[in-house]
Amino acid sequence: MAPFLRIASCLISVLTMAFLCSSCSPIIGPNLTSEFKTERLAREKAGIVRIERIELCTAGPIYRLVIGLDEEGREKGAWIDTDVQFVVALAEGISRPRAIEVAESRGFSEQLQIQLIYKPAQWQSLEELAKSGSQVFWWIVEPAGAAPMHELWLNFYDGRILWEGRCSNETEEMKPISSTRP
Repeated sequence: MAPFLRIASCLISVLTMAFLCSSCSPIIGPNLTSEFKTERLAREKAGIVRIERIELCTAGPIYRLVIGLDEEGREKGAWIDTDVQFVVALAEGISRPRAIEVAESRGFSEQLQIQLIYKPAQWQSLEELAKSGSQVFWWIVEPAGAAPMHELWLNFYDGRILWEGRCSNETEEMKPISSTRP
């Protein structure tokens, strides 16, 4: 095959792949965009000009949380599935280290898992979350296998403990512990 035809064939293959990938359904699920599209949405619709990290929020519904800086250098978080769902300036709430301090003061170990969550699936079913007036929460949980399992929901904006629960094993239902302010 002539060099020109080989180059043309490769170019057509690359363009075809680019077109096919741009119209692919997401691998993770039907309601979550690719990481590339997530980055684009964060820049175009959430005003994040420098992306620091992207986290997967798993408390349901599933979102990608994009953490980054806006044009003024303020740190923001944007929850994205197929579009930008919510954007918050992180300075408006308590920091991740402060949320971890609250959890450790409540008996959590260093193996805790923490996520900044927007409108979790539990938002309406856990009365304390719904009554808080907030849509953004710190969700902290001891990893599965820790006994007893321990879960904590904090109001992002003021750090109030909205719900705390424990169970002794994976089959037992989580038992609420009274809510208090840290």
